Amino acid sequence: SVERASAMGLEIVLALPLTFGVAFLTVPDPTPTRPAPLIPIRESLTALAHDPHLRRLLAAEFCLASALAITGSLYVWFAEDVWQLPDNTSLILLTYFGAAVISMPLWVRLAERAEKHRAFSFALFYGATTLALYLIVPSNSLIGAMAGSFLYGLAFGAGIFLARAMLADIADADALEHGTPRMGIYFSTLTLTAKVGGAMGPFIAYNILGWAGYDPNAAVTPSGQAWLMATFIVPPALFLLVGGLIARKHKLTRAVHDEIRQQLEARDGADTSRVTDHEPAIDGDRHAGDIA
Repeated sequence: SVERASAMGLEIVLALPLTFGVAFLTVPDPTPTRPAPLIPIRESLTALAHDPHLRRLLAAEFCLASALAITGSLYVWFAEDVWQLPDNTSLILLTYFGAAVISMPLWVRLAERAEKHRAFSFALFYGATTLALYLIVPSNSLIGAMAGSFLYGLAFGAGIFLARAMLADIADADALEHGTPRMGIYFSTLTLTAKVGGAMGPFIAYNILGWAGYDPNAAVTPSGQAWLMATFIVPPALFLLVGGLIARKHKLTRAVHDEIRQQLEARDGADTSRVTDHEPAIDGDRHAGDIA
């Protein structure tokens, strides 16, 4: 386990400069049409607390992050003590994360054909359903473990970007209502929510297993194996079901957001025209003053 964790850390250290460089070189940084005023933190927090769209999305994101954290924190033990595949843990995890990556275009297509929140909700329901497949994977079956992990991992390609796409729509609605963009604090709040959920998941899982007497360093007992399986499946499935129900009630649809974008573009265009109209007059006054 120590060698495995060290290898993962080294991979992150090597990948960060490469991914940062690609993002720095390829992602444009648009010039704002007008300077954004400083917004008091209390005013921003008040606006966040009273935004029903944001509250709903944060609740769904918390459920998703908690579910992922539970399964992620128990995956190695589950592979070793339930599936009896201690030498194949890395391969099983690779299958899970690989499925999440390759599923992204599928979720993009679904979001385009339906709605973002419906695709997000479906992904959470799908994740909760496929968790039940782990109950029928026999011990010592690498193919079964990889198949179950692949099907379960497909759900979380959606969680990577759909919640962020929904948040961008919510930030647009806030910018139209209040006149100032607060995209940064909105995304920071979503990230904080995901971190809280990521901490809550292991807290729940480890307390359940500790109460049940499961010891990952000792020989697994039938009771410990049953508690590990139940903790790995039931709490994440409940979180995903609740998150899916919450996301399903999202009200900021594509039609509503299209109208918001049109109003924002019209307002920004009017601001740009106003600045352009005033600049020649300012220059003319300056030149007139110089001549005088």
